[in-house]
Amino acid sequence: MSIQPRYTADSPRLCTAVSASARPLWLCLLVLCSTPCRPDAAAAGTPYTPDALTPLYRAAAQHILARTGTARGNCIVFGAGTGRLAWELAKSDRFRVLGIEEDAKGVETGRRALHAADLYGDKITLHHGTLTNLPYRDYAAAVVVSDTIIIDGRCPGAAAEMFRMVRPDGGIALIGQPPGCPNPLKRDRLEAWLRSAGLVYEITEDERGLWSRIERGPLPGAGEWTHNLADIGNTTCSGGTRTSDRATPLWFGEPGPAVMVDRHWRPQAPLYKHGRLFISGSDRIICVDAYNGARLWELSVPDSSRIAMMRDAGFLALASDTLYVAVGDHCLQVAVDTGQIA
Repeated sequence: MSIQPRYTADSPRLCTAVSASARPLWLCLLVLCSTPCRPDAAAAGTPYTPDALTPLYRAAAQHILARTGTARGNCIVFGAGTGRLAWELAKSDRFRVLGIEEDAKGVETGRRALHAADLYGDKITLHHGTLTNLPYRDYAAAVVVSDTIIIDGRCPGAAAEMFRMVRPDGGIALIGQPPGCPNPLKRDRLEAWLRSAGLVYEITEDERGLWSRIERGPLPGAGEWTHNLADIGNTTCSGGTRTSDRATPLWFGEPGPAVMVDRHWRPQAPLYKHGRLFISGSDRIICVDAYNGARLWELSVPDSSRIAMMRDAGFLALASDTLYVAVGDHCLQVAVDTGQIA
């Protein structure tokens, strides 16, 4: 049996759509398209001319990657400049990066540079917008950072709007700058900006620079679905208490029908826990961010598909850190954060 994890940094289109909040019901599509023939971000040449800021951006990206652990999926750069921090983060292949910048000229400059390197729209997209009223729905990103702070030493837009983008169940905002930046960030201004949104934050100031880290916990009253009929007792009840008559979808889009078992065959139900949604496709398992639809990993599992669940048993069971997959006389243990088989 050949079972290989397949990460999908170069394959899916991703859409964020409508929040479950009380905001007006309208759709905003964020399409980060990919083209298989484009160069890998890590292997491609830099779209930006090396200068004195290059080591600062690299240091910032290294710190962000280290402090966000295994987070992957969507990353938003809140105040993106010309996209240089976005580029450094995209090279890790952990994120699809969306940069939002208020300076239209900066956006155009960044787009031209990324287009010239044949990278724009693949791993990185830059939008022109207002940082106090973003046109995206809640929980759009696993990680939120800022380029503006690195260059200008100022806190951009509204902290509440920044944190609105951070997904529950471990989403992280990491805002700060490494040492040696041309316009040093003042700690009191950073703290005042964060307090204006009522955020509970952690600040570190050491040889790695001045950084604030804010992590969003689980939504109060959120349930889970860990077996085909909800739980080990087959109750078909998620246990969630977060109910409303105004519920609307947060996102829509892939994986779509092409890789799925036809629903009329009654396949395995998707499973959910701690912000991850596990979907059984045609001899494959697809893990997506439940709050924004970003595909996190995909695992090919030959001969795993089952149908007619009303006459058969589900073949997936979910724990906090492991997804169990029954295949023939085998039981695979799959790490929920990476898709790797133990």
